[in-house]
Amino acid sequence: MNYEAFIQNVESRSDLDSRKEAVTAADTTLQTLSQRISRGEATNLAKRLPDELADSVTTDETESAEEFSADVFVERVQTYEQEHTTLDAAHAERHVQAVLESLSEAINRNEWRSVRSQLPSDYGSLYETN
Repeated sequence: MNYEAFIQNVESRSDLDSRKEAVTAADTTLQTLSQRISRGEATNLAKRLPDELADSVTTDETESAEEFSADVFVERVQTYEQEHTTLDAAHAERHVQAVLESLSEAINRNEWRSVRSQLPSDYGSLYETN
């Protein structure tokens, strides 16, 4: 999936009003994901993404993954996005879901499985939506 298709996917899944908001949602969610997964996994993920998205998952230089819950993940995304727009927790969660759903379609199944294996079970609600 190319960058434009990814952003359009995020925009439509999260009912955002603009491409700019979708870019912000994608960027902040991927940055937060890079904090939660190992550096090696982030590097592998970046190789499978368009350059514009790869930059978001390789900005964190920490070698090991931080341990934080799905709720904290959403809170971090909300905090980062609030630098650009007003956002409540429910909308932040929807943005995270839209980005992770789009990510699961943008990379191959094995890579997505590898990313998910580094996330605790409480993250399932963020990527197993219907």
